[in-house]
Amino acid sequence: MPREHVLLSYGLTPRLLSRDLAAEYCGVSPAHFAEHVAKEVPAIDIGRRNLWDIRALDRWLDQRSGLGQQVLKPVDEWIGQLGKTKKAINPC
Repeated sequence: MPREHVLLSYGLTPRLLSRDLAAEYCGVSPAHFAEHVAKEVPAIDIGRRNLWDIRALDRWLDQRSGLGQQVLKPVDEWIGQLGKTKKAINPC
């Protein structure tokens, strides 16, 4: 029996994706996804289905593109730099 496809509300992205949708999300073919991505991003098994968490895919893509290596500055450091970048206003 074919599986029914349920349409989500507009703007709602599913958290878990099938292999074909996960491949499309990553911009690769399903075969390429199975060969390269699925070996590094494990699927979540729900019953007989293998599904990929979109957040895990995002983390993997961030790491591959170098975005995962960025270090955020502590808030105190940002606040400390505020006074250095602006000239003091003299009310006189």
